[in-house]
This record gives sequence, C-alpha cells and structure tokens, in this order.
Amino acid sequence: MDRISSLKRSDVLKELKQYKLYTGLSEKKIVETLGHKNVSHLRTELRRLESKTNQPLSVLPNDILLETLMLSDVNTIINTCTSNKELMVLCDKSFWINKFKQDQLSITRHPKTLTGWVKLYQWENRIKNRINVPTTGTLIDLQFLFDELKNTAIDLPIIWVFVFI
Repeated sequence: MDRISSLKRSDVLKELKQYKLYTGLSEKKIVETLGHKNVSHLRTELRRLESKTNQPLSVLPNDILLETLMLSDVNTIINTCTSNKELMVLCDKSFWINKFKQDQLSITRHPKTLTGWVKLYQWENRIKNRINVPTTGTLIDLQFLFDELKNTAIDLPIIWVFVFI
C-alpha cells in the first residue's frame, strides 16, 4: 500500500493545498473544483500532482544537449550518454565524428559502440597531447607510442614515424 492510499480525506486535502493549483482554496472549494467528494478521487489528484512534480522541470532540446556534450570532457559524455536511453541516442556515430573534428583528432576507425568510441577518443587525445611536433622539428616520444600500442584494446594500424633532425 502506497503512502497516499493510507491518507485520510482531511490529510489528502491538506496536501493538495500545498500545490500551486490549490493554494489559498478552502477544502470545500478544492472538492468543488475537482467535482468529486469521494476520497479516492482526491487521492488520484494528489498522485497526479506528485508524479508531475517528480518529473524533470525542463527537458533541454536535443540540439542544446548536443552542443553541451560537444563542449564536455569525455567523462561527462560517458555519464550523460549512459544515464538513460533517450540520451544514449544522442551519442551516435555522427556525434563522435563531430567531436573528433572539433577536438582536431584523427578518426582511424569507426567503432560501433559507445565504449569503442570512448577508447578511440581517449587514445587519439593521448597521442595528440603527448606528441607535439614543433615546426622546427623533432622530439616524438616513441616509447610512449609503443607502450600505448601494447596496452590498448583497440586495433590500430601500425604507425611509422620518421623524424628528421
């Protein structure tokens, strides 16, 4: 038995008064407004108002959510995309292609899962941040590359790096 089912008529009316729709109305006026004196109808109205209140206050449009995700770090993207099925749809192939372009990362393959895209993003981001070749030349941390290749779970093409000093 739920909480509302156990409430007496006067308690239901008291709780209804807490909602904006019924604020300032007498119990008699609330009953007249609803058109029912029966306590079960009053309980139904209270359940309706409670369920309405428990829903998110506003749901952002998809274009706003996508723009926000584009500016987010990878952990925020993971948390958002896995929070519910509706948001998971946003984190599709086209989202990741745009995210890679925005962050100036190479797309060496097209994974089919969120996990695959995240691993590829993290891999490419590590390489971008670790390998910084200045215009004059020269230092590429090959040991980092080899360590990363050994430790990664994704199949990447063999990378040949030529350095001219």
